[in-house]
Amino acid sequence: MTDTGNKPRRVYPFVYYSSLIVEGANGIILSELKRHGIEDILPCHGDLLQVLLSTERISVSDLAQRTRRTKSTVSVLVEKLVKAGYVCKEKSTEDSRVTFVRLTEKGKSLEAVMQAVSVTLNDKLTAPLTQEEAAALEVLLEKVVRAVKE
Repeated sequence: MTDTGNKPRRVYPFVYYSSLIVEGANGIILSELKRHGIEDILPCHGDLLQVLLSTERISVSDLAQRTRRTKSTVSVLVEKLVKAGYVCKEKSTEDSRVTFVRLTEKGKSLEAVMQAVSVTLNDKLTAPLTQEEAAALEVLLEKVVRAVKE
């Protein structure tokens, strides 16, 4: 693309870089989970588990809203967690259309592992940066996120 002048407009490969970061981060997460003996969950389960660790139980609809995913996507992810024994589902006694999700004891035991994985991921992502660069990058990424949400 060019602007009204003769000079070509610089196109920044932000999306490309962010996809490489996500790909690399997912690899680190999987490797760290495996190192902790966990091979039956994926990085996509992380945000659901984080929400569940902070609440006693939550409806599938609210979990979808809090994780910014569709209800159908969350339902599929929850089913995998149910099969692995990390969560259980309960029907609401007031409204049969509502399903609640809560962690099992096995699910609750993931808290320390998830914390360790998060620390390792953060350390690896910020290793090439100074504290000032990491802080500046966070501010810049927040600006970009706000821009794409508009």
